[in-house]
Formats: sequence, structure tokens, C-alpha cells
Amino acid sequence: MQEWTKIAVWLLLFLGFLYVLYLQGLCVIHKKIAVRYVGSLPFGKTKNAMKGKFRLCHGSIKRVLCLPEGKTYQFDFSSQVTKGNVFVSIRHKGDNAAVTLNQEKPQARIVVPEQKKLYVTVHFQKADGAYTLGWQTVEA
Repeated sequence: MQEWTKIAVWLLLFLGFLYVLYLQGLCVIHKKIAVRYVGSLPFGKTKNAMKGKFRLCHGSIKRVLCLPEGKTYQFDFSSQVTKGNVFVSIRHKGDNAAVTLNQEKPQARIVVPEQKKLYVTVHFQKADGAYTLGWQTVEA
């Protein structure tokens, strides 16, 4: 096997591994440009929250939430933005309809149906500041 073929195979295996981690909620996709961005990890003490501080940030962050099905979750969004805009969209896999959380509508209750994951996207529009998105189980 030629050298470039070995490299291509290893690269595909590595990308496949990252995709599996993304689907399990352990890997986050960042498509943004920022002068500075410091965010939380998707596991450990902050596994039920997404937090970040940023400066001149434009783009998005995508994460999959693997939550137990059939339960209702309360999502709370807060942001301290001095410039620009930050908002969060939450949708089920395969659904086009999304719940949008922003400073005007900071809370939402979402029921996780069977065999569905939640896809959370944080959108930045030339923003400075910080945000927190937390979630917890609520009794229906």
C-alpha cells in the first residue's frame, strides 16, 4: 500500500471516530471566528450546561444532547452581551422546527421523544460578552 493511501485511511478512521463522539454528545463542532473564546467542556461539572465568554465572535457552535427519552427538560438561557447578538436554537433530529432562546425568550420546556436527540446550536453575530445555557429535568 502506498504511503498516501495509508494516510488517507487513518484520516478517514480518525474523522469517523470524531463523528461518533459528536453523535454521543462528547465532541462539539465550532464554526466561528473570534478574537477570544473560552468555553466549557461537554462533560464533568458542566455536563448540564454550556457556557462561554467571547470577544468579537461570529459563527456557531453545535452540540448533540443525548438526554433520556420521554422526559421534560427546562432550558434556561442567559447572556450578558455588550455588542452584537447571541441566541440558541434547539431542535429534534429530523425536525425543521426549532425552539429559539434569546434575551427576550430565555426559557423553554422541551419533551424528548423516543429515539430522538436534541441538536443545540449557539449562534453568534459579531458579539462581545458571555452566555450560559443550562438544562434540568422537570416534573411534567
